[in-house]
Amino acid sequence: MQIKAILGGASAMALAISMSFGVAQAQDRRIAVVGEGQVMAVPDMAQINLGVSARDATAAGALAAVSGAVDAMIAVLRAAGIAPADLQTGGISLHPLYENARQPDSPPVQVGYESLSDLRVRLRELDNLGDVLDRVAQAGGNRFSGLSLDVQDRAPLIAAARRAAVADGMAKAALYADAAGVALGPIQQIAEDGAEVLPLPMMEASNMRSMPIAPGEIEIVARLRMIFAIAD
Repeated sequence: MQIKAILGGASAMALAISMSFGVAQAQDRRIAVVGEGQVMAVPDMAQINLGVSARDATAAGALAAVSGAVDAMIAVLRAAGIAPADLQTGGISLHPLYENARQPDSPPVQVGYESLSDLRVRLRELDNLGDVLDRVAQAGGNRFSGLSLDVQDRAPLIAAARRAAVADGMAKAALYADAAGVALGPIQQIAEDGAEVLPLPMMEASNMRSMPIAPGEIEIVARLRMIFAIAD
């Protein structure tokens, strides 16, 4: 009985090893690809970074000048039809101003203060961009750190890019199977590597006056990994 038990255990172990080897072989018989889908879209909104800077002999004077200009900027933006949710203060700063002393060995002399404030604006009507910049400049805005173009409703574009990525992955897998002389089996796994909107580069400008804007196109990209079985 003891010998039979030992033999039975060895047989079970051999069977388990054989089954494990068979599973490993089945798992090795697969094709893995990366699918990528791109969708192009014309931008219908802009993110612009505006601001104001002011100098004064006192910190309070510099802050007051910036505060007044920002209030005026917000007022003209609201009058232009921009919703409160599309306006956001980016930051406020205050720092002393120095100039070199007349004597070579003397330390710099503080001559006043400079205050800066930035305002992020989401503009949903691109045709109004030039007019908005004109109004802001007339209200006291003297800083324009740039703009980026985007789309308001990304969801259907991302969905289209994902569908294109699946189609691309399936086409690649079919090509590889055909080239290798094997039959393509069912999909075993789909894992997304990411879906993103690639905005146009930030455009810089120092003059906040009317300027022509060519919206061009932005690219929506989706990537995924797909694993296919190889049919017997």
